[in-house]
Amino acid sequence: MDLLTYGRAQVRPRLPLPLAPPDGLGETVLRSVGGFRGPTFRRPRAFAPAWALLTAAAAAVVVAAPLGAWRIAMLAVLAPGCLYLLLRSLTATLVEGRQARFEDRWLAAQTDVLRDRPFEVLRFSVEESPGARRFYDLTRPDDVRALLETQRTARQGGSSLFRGAPAGEAGSASVTPSSASEKLPATVEIAYRTDEGTTAVAAVYRDLADLRIHPGTARPAMAWARFPQARYHPAPGPAGRPAETAQWVLSGDVVVGTAGPA
Repeated sequence: MDLLTYGRAQVRPRLPLPLAPPDGLGETVLRSVGGFRGPTFRRPRAFAPAWALLTAAAAAVVVAAPLGAWRIAMLAVLAPGCLYLLLRSLTATLVEGRQARFEDRWLAAQTDVLRDRPFEVLRFSVEESPGARRFYDLTRPDDVRALLETQRTARQGGSSLFRGAPAGEAGSASVTPSSASEKLPATVEIAYRTDEGTTAVAAVYRDLADLRIHPGTARPAMAWARFPQARYHPAPGPAGRPAETAQWVLSGDVVVGTAGPA
């Protein structure tokens, strides 16, 4: 069975988990009776003790009632309510078990969508020396050439900027070898669409030497980034598992598509 996932354009840090599809008409009817519209089990869990007490109290009242018309009348009034509570409790148990099994498969399918999604890179910067951050326009060949040279130098043993280059300047800058232990923190700022349809920004941090830069693969005026080892995980919440939302973790490799170097 194909799983219904969010499309690539809808991928964002947190996604509501859909309810597992019902198994047949019978479960569909039970869900309608129980009022289940999404993967939230907080209310059924919270009201389960109250339902049990109410059912026990109703049974005690019926048993204590005098024989005859009074007992029949009480049964006619209380039986439908007790039956509804029983059906709702059984439905909650059934749906929760199915949701727990569905959750792992859906997260794996949505993870595939996340890994396949190229995000637009809004800004790319490297802290080439303490307190000096340089911004690169990945759609400009000159900037890409300078970035590749900085990365090559960093991989060969680290690099640092001369103080003559202002922090945040996108132009070329001289680099000089430094200690092999020195790291160059890079920040990749990507764009995604929120559930309201607006654009938001997420920042991803890596060492420059660890980035996989693919020159010449950027779209016109748009660099991109992909995360082939990212995952969606169940987001922690007050209801525990099954989860109500999924949360991305942009871990592992970062692949960046840029313009071709000059």
